[in-house]
Amino acid sequence: MDRNNNKKYVLERVKGYGPMLEFASDKLKDDKEVVLEAVKNLGWSLKYASNRLKNDKDIALEAVKNYGFALGNTSERLRNDVEVVMNAVKNDGMALIFASSELKSNKDIILEAVKNNGYAITFTPDKFRNDKDIALEVVKNGGCNLEYLSEKNKNDPEVIMNAVKNDGKALEFASDTLKNNKEIVLEALKTYEWALEFASPEIKDNKDIVIEAIKQNGTLLQYVSERLKNDPEVVIESVNNYGSLCWASEKIRGNKNIVMEAVKNNGHEIQYASNDLKNDKEVVITALKENKMAFAFIGKNIKEEYFPKEKNYSAESIEFKLVRPWERLEKEITKDNPWNKEKDTDKVNAWTEKINSDKDNQWER
Repeated sequence: MDRNNNKKYVLERVKGYGPMLEFASDKLKDDKEVVLEAVKNLGWSLKYASNRLKNDKDIALEAVKNYGFALGNTSERLRNDVEVVMNAVKNDGMALIFASSELKSNKDIILEAVKNNGYAITFTPDKFRNDKDIALEVVKNGGCNLEYLSEKNKNDPEVIMNAVKNDGKALEFASDTLKNNKEIVLEALKTYEWALEFASPEIKDNKDIVIEAIKQNGTLLQYVSERLKNDPEVVIESVNNYGSLCWASEKIRGNKNIVMEAVKNNGHEIQYASNDLKNDKEVVITALKENKMAFAFIGKNIKEEYFPKEKNYSAESIEFKLVRPWERLEKEITKDNPWNKEKDTDKVNAWTEKINSDKDNQWER
C-alpha cells in the first residue's frame, strides 16, 4: 500500500511535522483537511500544497498566523486580501514584502508591520516615511531604523527622543539641529555610551556633558573638543576610566600630576608623556611598578644614565633584560624614596618584597 496516498497515515505525519506534506501524494496535497493540519503545525508547509489550496483563504490565514512569510506562498489574490496580509505582518512585519502594491500603501497594515519590525518601513512608498505616526512606531521598535525615515522626521524632537531611548546610536541619523540638543544627547548616552561621537561640536565642547560621558567610558576623550582635551579635570576623569593620554593635548602630556595618575592605572601610558616626564625618575618607577613592560617606553636619558650597558636595548629576551634594569633602578632611586625618609618600615618591606617577587618570577620564567 502506498502510505503517501493514505489519508489517515499522512494526517498523522503532518500533525506531528507539517512539512511532511512534501511527501504526500498530489491528491492529498490538494486535500483541504490534510493541508490545514499541516499549516497549523508549521505555516511554511503551505509551499507544498496544491495551487488550488494556496488560493484558499482559510488555509492561508492558518499559515500566516504562525509563519508570516507563508504569505509568499499564497496566491496573488490573497496577497491583496487585507485580513490575510494583516495577520501575516502581525506575525512578522517583514512579510510586508509579499503584500500587493495596493496593501503596501495601506496605513493600517504598515503600522502593524512596523510595530513588529521597524525595518518593514523600507518596503513602503516614500510618502509613508514622512508620516509621524508611522515614524514613532518605527523607532520604538528599533531606534536605528531612524535612518530610513524622511528628513522631516529626523528633525522631529519627539521622534528622535523615542529613537535614542531605544538605541542611542540612532543619534547618528538625527538632524544637525537635534544633535545639538542637550536633552537628546544625554538620553542617547544612557543607551549607547559611544553616542558622543555623533553629537554636535558644541555638545562636544560642553564640559558637563563630556564629563558625564567620560564617566561611563574614558576613551570618549578622543571625540571631545580640543579645548576640553586640554582640561585637566576632563583628562583626569578619562584616565581614571580606561581612557588614554594619547588623546590629550601636548600641554596635558607634560603635566606631571596627570601623567602620574595615568601611569598608576596603566604603565604603558608613559609612552604618551612628554620627553621630560619619560625621563622623570618618579614617573618611570611608577610606570614600571604597574607594568614592567613599560621599560620599552621610558626616556633615552634615564636609560643611558642607569642602564649604560643596555644602550642597544631591544625587545629580544625582554624578560631577562628587565631583571637587571628593574633591580638597578630600584637601588638607585630608593635612596630618594619618601618611604625611606619617613622611615616607614612596613612600606619599605612591602616594596622590597614586590621587587624580589618580580625578580623571582623573571628567573622562574
